[in-house]
Amino acid sequence: MEPPNITCPDDVYNTTGAGSATGSAFWPDAIVVENSLQVPTVETNIMSGSMFDVGVYYVHFNATDNSGNTNNCTFSVTIEDLELPQFTDCENITVTALFNESFANVQINHPNATDNSPGSVTIECPGSTEGYLPFQIGSNYIPCTAKDI
Repeated sequence: MEPPNITCPDDVYNTTGAGSATGSAFWPDAIVVENSLQVPTVETNIMSGSMFDVGVYYVHFNATDNSGNTNNCTFSVTIEDLELPQFTDCENITVTALFNESFANVQINHPNATDNSPGSVTIECPGSTEGYLPFQIGSNYIPCTAKDI
């Protein structure tokens, strides 16, 4: 007797939901063909529609016919976080320079950021340090970026 033929669905890719650290994934059942008229038993380790944290997961299907012959297949589910971190306190600062000064000392505090996924968020403000810094009169721009890990 031959084991049942089993074909898994293609790999599945999805993203986390908006504001969520998890994402769901859906897939069709594996296709199982048995050489006898018996209906094989099909089991899986993860059900379609499950919620996943960011990462790669492997779904296994196992088909067993009434004679005890088995066959299996595996495919992957990948959940990615494509939602960018959000700055929580990035505000414009307006100060008045002292009379006859071409600059003003400004208290600089780097902004904070949050993300939908657990883990740390790194904030970079190239060329800028925190503390009191002199700025020329006029508009000055401090570019900052936030990256989730």
